[in-house]
Amino acid sequence: MTGQAERAAQLTRMQRASVAGTGTLPVIGFFSGKGGTGKTFLAQQAAYAFAQQGVPTLLIDADFQNPNLHIMNNTYPVKTIADVLQGKALLREIVEKVTKNMYCAYGSMEGQADIGEAEISRLLNSARKLTDVIKAIIIDSSAGISEAVIAQTTLQVIVTNPEPTSVMDAYVVAKAIAQIEQAGKRVVIINKCHSFEEGNKAFANLNKAMQHFLHETIPLAGLIPQHPDIYDAIMNQQIFLKDKPATATTGHVSKVVGNELLKLAGIM
Repeated sequence: MTGQAERAAQLTRMQRASVAGTGTLPVIGFFSGKGGTGKTFLAQQAAYAFAQQGVPTLLIDADFQNPNLHIMNNTYPVKTIADVLQGKALLREIVEKVTKNMYCAYGSMEGQADIGEAEISRLLNSARKLTDVIKAIIIDSSAGISEAVIAQTTLQVIVTNPEPTSVMDAYVVAKAIAQIEQAGKRVVIINKCHSFEEGNKAFANLNKAMQHFLHETIPLAGLIPQHPDIYDAIMNQQIFLKDKPATATTGHVSKVVGNELLKLAGIM
């Protein structure tokens, strides 16, 4: 683990040195310690919110074990990231436009090449060359600790829910990020909150563990409520912020994954 972390940190330092002063694209990664936190949902909403703010955004499904962004977007792509990694297509050729300013590159469980630091680096380098089309990159990672993806991001968004086991999983991810990239900007979103009180309690418990074991804290990007409208949008394979544009919950979600993350990523 330590050796891998050191290699990932070295890779990040080399990349940042090579792009220093060139206005490289911000890369926002969504991470979680386990499945079911709503990580993909929030990455999807963030991409849409960025797009609505006039920031052309590429959302990459980097969950190479169980990609499901295409299902949430209700599409079945002909070409996927697997084709890029296997040399069968260029990234530009597989990117699909979802709506104005929002683009997606989908993963695939069929014929997926082995994914390591070199493959992730090559994929992101290709994405960074699309500056004529995009101004930000959002990565939906697989559940767990994806060191190769973490090393490529300029902002790490850890998604958890108020359940105690999920909170501790979030702590493990935050700790791993600290070991991989000391200068990385980590934030947490508490998703699926039945109340703001519940969400704030979970956030306090997370920082309690952070302070005790790591002697540091992690900022809160926001709390996302559990709401039937969100469930309906997911079940109907709709982008929630687009499907329910005029509700209080939509406004709150947009504020967290849009305005707040845009500021944290240095875009606004």
